Amino acid sequence: MVKERKNMIDCLFIGYNNMKMENYKSAIKAFEALRLNKFFKWAPMNSNLYMLYKIINTSWFKYNNTPYSGFELYEKFHSNRLRESSILSTAISYLSTFIERRGFSFDYVNSFTDERETLAEKLKKNDFMAIAISTTFIVEDKPVQEIIKFIRKYNNTAKIIIGGPYILKQGENRKKRDYSSFLKHLNADFFIVNSQGEGALVELLSAIKNKSGFEGIKNIVYKVGDNYVSNPTESENNKLEDNTVDWSLFSDKLSELSIISTSRSCPFECAFCDFHVIGGNYQTSSPEAIEKELNTLKSTGKVKYLFFTDDTFNIPPAKFKSTLKMMIKNNYNFKWTSFIRCQYLDDETLQLMKESGCEGALLGLESANQSVLDKMNKKATVEGYKKGLDLLNKYDIESCASFIIGFPGETRETANDTVRFIEECKPTYYRLNLWMCIPYSPVYNRRKEYNIKGEGLLWSHSTMDAKTASSIIQDAYLSIKNSIYLPVFDFDTLSLFNQGIRPEQIREFLKLFNVAVRERLTNPKSKGISKELWDEIVKACSRTA
Repeated sequence: MVKERKNMIDCLFIGYNNMKMENYKSAIKAFEALRLNKFFKWAPMNSNLYMLYKIINTSWFKYNNTPYSGFELYEKFHSNRLRESSILSTAISYLSTFIERRGFSFDYVNSFTDERETLAEKLKKNDFMAIAISTTFIVEDKPVQEIIKFIRKYNNTAKIIIGGPYILKQGENRKKRDYSSFLKHLNADFFIVNSQGEGALVELLSAIKNKSGFEGIKNIVYKVGDNYVSNPTESENNKLEDNTVDWSLFSDKLSELSIISTSRSCPFECAFCDFHVIGGNYQTSSPEAIEKELNTLKSTGKVKYLFFTDDTFNIPPAKFKSTLKMMIKNNYNFKWTSFIRCQYLDDETLQLMKESGCEGALLGLESANQSVLDKMNKKATVEGYKKGLDLLNKYDIESCASFIIGFPGETRETANDTVRFIEECKPTYYRLNLWMCIPYSPVYNRRKEYNIKGEGLLWSHSTMDAKTASSIIQDAYLSIKNSIYLPVFDFDTLSLFNQGIRPEQIREFLKLFNVAVRERLTNPKSKGISKELWDEIVKACSRTA
């Protein structure tokens, strides 16, 4: 007779598993060791190790021969208050609400990275029918494997379910044999393969609970013996309008900052991106549905800052203005940040943004050369970008402009246009990202036209290769003076805004941080920065506490 299990919870959700700087230190140490090797000139130059080293090269400095990233300094002196993993995951808040409304109980661990002891205690004290792992912020196998191994150490009975963008991409990008090996490698019990998938999750939980079969559940892959069975797929149509997050379910663990999503997928089809494909059909919540969710957040009495995680919050423009007017009418007094398409900004919109509490705008500009923008299918003009940045500066709203270097058609001359634009238009912060050749993105289907070889971070095409692009990024980093560089790795954009820290304090810290990084780049044989500069950085960091 099977003993009745106590404290049974239907589903445990596990959120972030971010890679910390320690994970990159091995690449740093290994690559620097290779520099001493006589084979250095030909061995690492076309390797993943080399490219990993290059893209994080502007995100760390040395002191006493020890590498430090921006977040490491905050964690060293002031815990991890700036790390995104300290903020409730949107996947957890949405999915937990979704299944709770359909009669299932849930629990969650927001950050595997930071809450391993908490997770271990939960696994020891409670029985879980299923454990769901989201891959929203995961780009490789290792973080998923790490979570599964940890779960199995404490629990061998719960069914492990994995879903999200990373799993969906693997199914679409890998050949059938490779995909089967990938699934066996991860060794979960179930995979959900749909751009939404919450409907499949509810059906799957019901089947596990009722001990019924899985054959009729669309959009899942499930384990049978040593193999996996893929069920037919179909589109799900779960309306955001009808599935707003019930923030009262999380009121005991909410921080001052909450992440809100008011849309799904993206209305644009940029050639370098696969989000509009992976994300499915674009949909938005109405201002009325957003109001309902913000009212719930306000009622918790805890939240002061909002990050709207929509790919483009100000699209459609009319809905955006209506949403801002609603926020002003309700006098929420939230401070907020979002991703913005700055070519759609005008004076009326900026006035509404400012009055409703906007502190910062994250801008995916990608290039400041019109020919490259056209090839990217950005549906934007350089002049529109200039106008948008002028308006943001006029209304004293901080901006973080992100650019891609190396997209097919890029040359040193077009990249120089981007560098000049940054110097002239002076966004508060900027980022230069190496182009990633992503399978399933529109430009990937034009490989022959652009003579694209390779994928990911290892690529070449008719006008540039990854090594040249990474060198351009480093040269630009060393030369740009009128905007503050935001580290690509181990420094979330959320750290810039909505944390109760004065903007000038963040700017002071990052300026000094970049001085230290530039010193390392211009003097690579040094064991680290001077104690005087270190003390200045620590002092600046301390002033943000």
